[in-house]
Amino acid sequence: MPLAGAVWAYDLAAKSTPAGPAVMAACRGLDVLLGVGPGRHRAALPAAVTVAAHTYLITVLSRRETTGADAALPSVTLAGTAVVAGLAVSRETPAAGLLSAWYAARFGAAQQAARARPDAAALQNAVAAGITAFPALQGALTARAGSPVAGIAVAGAAVAAKRLAKVVSPT
Repeated sequence: MPLAGAVWAYDLAAKSTPAGPAVMAACRGLDVLLGVGPGRHRAALPAAVTVAAHTYLITVLSRRETTGADAALPSVTLAGTAVVAGLAVSRETPAAGLLSAWYAARFGAAQQAARARPDAAALQNAVAAGITAFPALQGALTARAGSPVAGIAVAGAAVAAKRLAKVVSPT
């Protein structure tokens, strides 16, 4: 019910408002929680918050991908990406750190380019990079949760996503 309510709120009211990115982020976070079993919501909350934060960053960037922005926007989202990547790291699971670094490097490089030239094309590239790097973040979260082999497999989708993005726009 909470996820359905958030989706309806986004589609019917929030999408084009300043609240839009936060409501979209809530949708993605609630989607993560939807997939966990009974009694595991508390354990899944860090992953849900991490996915929501990533979604917020992409949504904020995407709002300016047709008009461009000033360098402050990709600067702020780049800092946010560093925080999101840090949330996926685990001292106990080196694979989580490596996958998180891969995510941060791919998404971060595009945001860094957008800082230097924050026009529409650079912001579109940053949004696409955030979308195609997302499986690496999901892999890091999976590894951090105790399944490093599955995390690496999930992150492998980032390679395919980057290749497919050259054929079909991910946005």
